[in-house]
Amino acid sequence: SLPHAKVYYRNDWDVYYFDLQGKMFGLMSSTISENSIITLKGEPESNISLREMYSDVTFGYHVNKRH
Repeated sequence: SLPHAKVYYRNDWDVYYFDLQGKMFGLMSSTISENSIITLKGEPESNISLREMYSDVTFGYHVNKRH
């Protein structure tokens, strides 16, 4: 866990929002299912490596790619 991290539900997006010191670092679908998704921010280079190593890590097509 991250010290001072907060998780709360955002009605307007219908997701759980992960926040650290006022900045979003993750989103998770509010609907729990076999295909539930969690989106986490990361360094672009690290994200490429993770996608190469793990087939379940996919590209976050709906988020800003510059973070």
